[in-house]
Amino acid sequence: MSQILNPIAFVWRTCGVSLFTLSLLNAIFMLAPTVFMLEVYGRAVTSRSDSTLLYLSVAVIVVYIAWGFFDWLRSKLLFDVANLFKSYYEAQHLRAHFLASYREESTGPGLLADSRLLGTALNSPLLVNLIDLPFTILFFIIIYYLNPLLGLTVLFFGVVIISLASLAGSRSSPHLGKAGQLLRLATRRFQEVMRAGRFVTSSGMEKSLALDWLKQHKAHINSQAEASDIAGGASAVSKFLQTFSGSLLLGLGCWLTLIGELGQDGSAMIFASVLGARALMPMAAITTGAKQISEWKAAYHRVSVAVDKLPAETPKMPLGKPTGRLVFENVAFQFQPKQAPVLQGVTGVIEPGDLVTVLGRSGSGKSTLLRLASGFLKPVSGVVRLDGADMQQWLDNGLGEHLGYVPQAPEPLPLGIGAYVGRGEILSLDALENALDGVGIKGVVSQLPDGVETPTDWCFNHFSGGQVNRLALARAIHNNPFVLLLDEPDAALDKTGMQALTDILAKRKQSGLITIMVTHRQELLTLTTKLLVLDEGRLRAFGGTAEVVERLKAAVQKRSPEQGRGT
Repeated sequence: MSQILNPIAFVWRTCGVSLFTLSLLNAIFMLAPTVFMLEVYGRAVTSRSDSTLLYLSVAVIVVYIAWGFFDWLRSKLLFDVANLFKSYYEAQHLRAHFLASYREESTGPGLLADSRLLGTALNSPLLVNLIDLPFTILFFIIIYYLNPLLGLTVLFFGVVIISLASLAGSRSSPHLGKAGQLLRLATRRFQEVMRAGRFVTSSGMEKSLALDWLKQHKAHINSQAEASDIAGGASAVSKFLQTFSGSLLLGLGCWLTLIGELGQDGSAMIFASVLGARALMPMAAITTGAKQISEWKAAYHRVSVAVDKLPAETPKMPLGKPTGRLVFENVAFQFQPKQAPVLQGVTGVIEPGDLVTVLGRSGSGKSTLLRLASGFLKPVSGVVRLDGADMQQWLDNGLGEHLGYVPQAPEPLPLGIGAYVGRGEILSLDALENALDGVGIKGVVSQLPDGVETPTDWCFNHFSGGQVNRLALARAIHNNPFVLLLDEPDAALDKTGMQALTDILAKRKQSGLITIMVTHRQELLTLTTKLLVLDEGRLRAFGGTAEVVERLKAAVQKRSPEQGRGT
């Protein structure tokens, strides 16, 4: 997975030969100014011929035009490849971002920013210098051919500058990694505070939260500054070495000319000095961009780690519309390898028409069970099946059309109410009104100035908690999904909302659809056909409602006398 994400490998596979050819031509054309200078001094000046100067000028202009054209062609090629890379992989990166958010892992907007950074890296000037770097060997060979001492001098400065770039990159990487982590944390905190804006204001917490954010932001700036200091120092030394090497080559060339080791007219020493400076130019640029290269490497690492966590692609096969059981087969799950399992040993069969209520104390794994049933969390062992097929297969075969889910804390989306209820699609007015009316919120929406076009983030900030839950419920049930997962849907519901929820649950039972619900409301428990009881992640009881209730009563009665004897 990580290999196909490598931008450099992607460039090589898509346009490696063309890019190599254009870069080689660019390296050859780069000799044009120096050759022109030598020809002017060697032919036009010595012969004092106007026609020779004219011919040389016309020739070099043609070369410059060709040079500019091929350089533009290379830039356009890299730009197109960068766009192709972004279009090809950003969807995968977005999927990884969704998965990390679903697993409650912190990525913030950083993962998508890393994805864009890798895309823009492919047509940056720094990458062009990296591509030109191997062709400096051509310049070394020419200078060495003129005189071995000059060639070895250029090679020495080249090795020193590249070593300096490598050192700067390795020294700045930890600071950049820390800065990126602090930025993602600060951004996530800021977004959370903005979502709770009214509560923060009414509670008088603005100052303390602002100071906390400023503290994290300042730590991020300090880490960035440390990395910049390292990169800036390396860049300054690199520029000094590049400038000094030019003068040193000129001095050595003059001395070699005086002793008869480098021609007689002095043109070779000028040629070697200019060519040496051009050979070191990409290396100096790479040293200056050492910080940027470190940022690319860090972004590549973060994206690779996130994408490697994606479930393996499974061959897509049409599964049709589900009509059968939802089965948990010895399911276990943990968020991190070293953490204790959140769920373990969960086994049970849910038939069409069942309304299952999940009970358990806080932290017993009820919400995680619903996420596993949604298919987006994959068990570390065991399997969840719908209609005989693994939920992971359903996930890649249109599961969203057959599943509705209302989490404990519904989140807004950058959509209007109509598109939110339609899950991104524009519903017909009748279908939208039916969905809103089914949860008893049609009247509230109709009174809004923008009606169904009202943004959901505005609704989530101005609606009551019960109205927000009813809006999320409308989204979950609008297409009458075969499986409906409800995580405390009754929270903050008034009498009207409870009646609407009760009607929905009763209709689903009659229609032979599956519903799994986390609730503690007595009036909702009377509707259930089965109870699933969790205790510290383990399945304590599962079966028909009456059967499980009797078992729990018997367990309580058995425990009570034992406790009495203990006292």
